[in-house]
Amino acid sequence: MHSSEATLHLPLRERFSWHALRSLGSLASTALIDQALVSGSNFLLGIVLARTLDPNQYGAFGVAFSVFLLLSLVHQSLILEPMGVFGPSQYADRLKQYVGTLLQIQTAVGVGTLMILALIAFCLTKISPSPALPSALAGMSFAAPCVLFFWLARRIFYLEMTPAFAIGGAVAYCAALVAGFIVVNNRHQLTAFTAFVVMGIASLIAGGLLILLFRPALWIHRATSGEVSLQHWTYGRWALAAAVMSWIPFNVYYSVLGRASGLAEAGALRAILNLTLPLAQGHLAFSLLLLPYASRMRKRAGDAHGFSLARDISLLYSGSALLYWLVILRFQNQIIDLLYHGNYFRIGQYLPQLALACILWAGIFGPAIVLRSMNLPSTVFAIYLGASILTVMVGVPAAWLFGIQGATWAMAASSLLAVSLAFFLLLRSLARQPAQAVAAQ
Repeated sequence: MHSSEATLHLPLRERFSWHALRSLGSLASTALIDQALVSGSNFLLGIVLARTLDPNQYGAFGVAFSVFLLLSLVHQSLILEPMGVFGPSQYADRLKQYVGTLLQIQTAVGVGTLMILALIAFCLTKISPSPALPSALAGMSFAAPCVLFFWLARRIFYLEMTPAFAIGGAVAYCAALVAGFIVVNNRHQLTAFTAFVVMGIASLIAGGLLILLFRPALWIHRATSGEVSLQHWTYGRWALAAAVMSWIPFNVYYSVLGRASGLAEAGALRAILNLTLPLAQGHLAFSLLLLPYASRMRKRAGDAHGFSLARDISLLYSGSALLYWLVILRFQNQIIDLLYHGNYFRIGQYLPQLALACILWAGIFGPAIVLRSMNLPSTVFAIYLGASILTVMVGVPAAWLFGIQGATWAMAASSLLAVSLAFFLLLRSLARQPAQAVAAQ
């Protein structure tokens, strides 16, 4: 019996205990490898392009990639996150049909995205003084639908708690990406346009292999497609709003510091927050498993143990964040020197309050995952809205007056408010469930 299957057959109380979470450890390690392969490939791609392309071409790549990040945020909110909620619960007994429906929706949206972006790129050729940006957008118009298709194909196997299969797609993506860049570089054709084209082709190859492995039902009744589209839109509009709100507490300070203290201060904040990226990637990998896991458990057991599950997940996330930051703080001088070659040594004074903010912020994951599994994305939005309001009212003035010191302390304050609000709203949501669910807590 696989570890995921063993977890699903545990007694009810044990499913929501540390024993159940520990049994997900090997799956989480697999998910982390999958995430590292894809994210690492894209990180190395950025390094190669920064060293190879002229500044004009690389700047165009950066602008086009920022457009892709916006599209990925919408895709995550409207497709991937609802998929993690509805797939393991409502559509668990007809998962192949559900995935087939999502592929139809993805294809339609992808074709529309390609046409719109290609039209924008064509119009820019008429007004842009440099051909670099229109060319980069043209390449991105092809790459974006392909990459988002690949992300959807990877996520399928997380619904079945079998992320090991997704690693095969990640390896295929890495291999195709490297091979493609070797070809275009040897032909001296590496530009922002060809970089995006290679990314798109690599994504198509890897995503196609994963779809062939899963074999979804591709012929779906139109009524089913309409039902799924409505469900995803009803859920996803709140998820998108929550994603925007979650961006504010840690990212709004760039523009504030840039205006109040200069771009160098904003660059120093970026250097600090770069240290949070490995932890964020690890938490993301585990969340890919825990959202479908929580949705599957809710279908089987209801909301009776929702609070204990949220508590244990938060302890897991905050505990891992604590261990991570203890290492960073212990070796901060060596780490800063290794990353920045003697620059930004002064940022070490801000690391303790940033560590506190990250540890508190990690605690939000538990109630947020449970609330999402309960199909309550509007409540998750309320959590991040509260943190964003405090950021605007207190954090922005603090950053303006006290620079990075004020910004990092404000991050800690907004994180404390957010995690407190998260557990309060979770308890209130559970109290509104049937009486037997509350009595079982």
